[in-house]
Amino acid sequence: AGAYWKYFAGPSGAPAGWAAKNHDDASWPGGPAELGYGDEPPDEATIIPYGGNAASKWIATYFRHAFLLNDPAAATNLILQLKRDDGAVVYLNGREVLRDEMPATAITPQTLASRGALDDGQDFHAFYLDPAPLRIGTNVLAVEIHQSAPNSSDISFDAALEVWMASNRPPGLWLTA
Repeated sequence: AGAYWKYFAGPSGAPAGWAAKNHDDASWPGGPAELGYGDEPPDEATIIPYGGNAASKWIATYFRHAFLLNDPAAATNLILQLKRDDGAVVYLNGREVLRDEMPATAITPQTLASRGALDDGQDFHAFYLDPAPLRIGTNVLAVEIHQSAPNSSDISFDAALEVWMASNRPPGLWLTA
C-alpha cells in the first residue's frame, strides 16, 4: 500500500495491451498511492485528472506497478489488498485475475461498475489470487478502476500484493487459489 503507480486517464481508454508485462508505460504519469480525486489529501497522495467536466467524467482509469520476484515457483499464495471506488478489474502480467463490482461481460473504457463502492473506497478488501501468472524477474500488477456513473464525485485506488513463499508460509490452514 502506498506504492508508486503509473497511471493513464483519458476519454478513449488505455492503449491496446496496456496490462501486458512488457507494455511501455514510460510516458505515463505516476505517483504514490492512494491515487484518485474527489477526496483530496490526506486520502489521495496523487490527484489524477477526470476530464474537466464534473457531470461527465472519464469512466475508466488504468494503473500499473512493476515488482521483482526471484522464485515464482515457490509462491504458495497471493493475497491482494484492494482499495477501489467504484469497480476494478485486476491483471497480473496481462492475465485477468480478478473482477470486483464489475459485470461479467466484455470490459470497455465505457463499462460502468456494477454499483458504487459501499465503503466509498475507504477500506482495503482482501482477495486470494492464482500465483500461476507470476514470472521470474519483473512482474506487473495492472488495475483498471471504473466509475459507477459519469457524474460520480470521486475515484480512489490503492493496492498491496502479498506473495507468500513456501519459506514464509505461516502455520495453520491456507486456501490455495
